[in-house]
Parts: sequence; C-alpha cells; structure tokens
Amino acid sequence: AIRENNPELVKAKELGIKIYHRSDLLKEIAESAQKTGKYFIGFAGTHGKTTTSGFSSFVLEKAGLEPSFVVGGIVPEIATNAQCKDGKFFIAELDESDGTLVKYHPDILVINNLEEDHLDFYKNGMADIVKIFEQAISQSKKVIVNADDAGIKNLKVGFNKVFGYYIEVSKGNLPLVKEEFGYIRKQTLANCERFINPILKEKED
Repeated sequence: AIRENNPELVKAKELGIKIYHRSDLLKEIAESAQKTGKYFIGFAGTHGKTTTSGFSSFVLEKAGLEPSFVVGGIVPEIATNAQCKDGKFFIAELDESDGTLVKYHPDILVINNLEEDHLDFYKNGMADIVKIFEQAISQSKKVIVNADDAGIKNLKVGFNKVFGYYIEVSKGNLPLVKEEFGYIRKQTLANCERFINPILKEKED
C-alpha cells in the first residue's frame, strides 16, 4: 500500500488522472475475462496466495492451456507475474487485507487457510475475517478449502458448492474431507473428476 503523500499519487491527482484501487482494477480485469468466456479461479487466505496462484498458473501454462493470470509475485519459471492469453482460465491472487476480497465473483474460490492478520482493519479479529470470507464464499460458484487448517473450521457455511481437501493421509487412503467438516461434501480424488469435467465441458460448449 502507498500513502496519500506518495509523489506519483500526488502528481496523478494534480493531472486529473483517473486513479484505481488495486482491487477495483483487478475486479475489472476479472469481469472482462469472464465476459469473454474465461473461467476465473481466485486464490485467497492468510498465507500462500502467491505460491498457490503462481503454481497453478505455471501448471496450466506448461500444460499448454495458455492461462491468463495476475499473481502477486514473479513466477520464476514463467518470468512474469501476469499475462493475457487465449486459454480458458484466468488465475488471480485475491487479497483479503482490506476487505476487498468481497469485490470478486470467481467461478472457483480457493481458500488456503485463515489466521488472525491485518488486525488494523479487522478490529474484531477472527470474527470479522470470517464474515468477509463467508461473504466471498456466497459470491463464488464453487469453493475449495484446506480442511487441515484450524482457521477454516470457523467458517459456517452450508453450501453444497464447498469442497474440502486435506494433506494428512494415512494408510494409503485417498484424501477425504475430515468427518468434522459436516458442511463440506466428502470427496475422493476420483470424485474430483465430477467436479472439474463439467467445468471443462461448459467452456467447450
């Protein structure tokens, strides 16, 4: 974030140049992508947004799917943090630090984790953070959450569109959403095909 006395910001105001908040510009880019038929996948959470959005962009790029993306850091293997191509997917890192997460309406929202952070904005701590994320979930078509994360358990959502995954795998079992996540439909890796295939077919049609 920059302060109001930032020289470039001050000069832009003097010249009457239209000034966009970062989130508003990203919102316009995302909506434009969706209007052209791209599938918008947003990555959110307290930690790991740049890593997961960047890794997803890298995988789709190397798979030859020509994704468009806006990531909060340079993806080393691609040597850029943003690109616009003709593929079906638009990947974006969505910041929650100032509540602007609720400006977006992704086709898939991925939530890595939730912790108390940015408490200068979230005055009531986790309670306020949860409200923002629950609103973001309500505005997303599908949601994938990290069911290992303790903070995620604070989310009270009853939508069938929420899917969970976890990394703690024992005895060679396929990952299943833990039993305590009663509001998340259980998924095995095989069932994931029923989640992603309609997405790809929808775009082909």
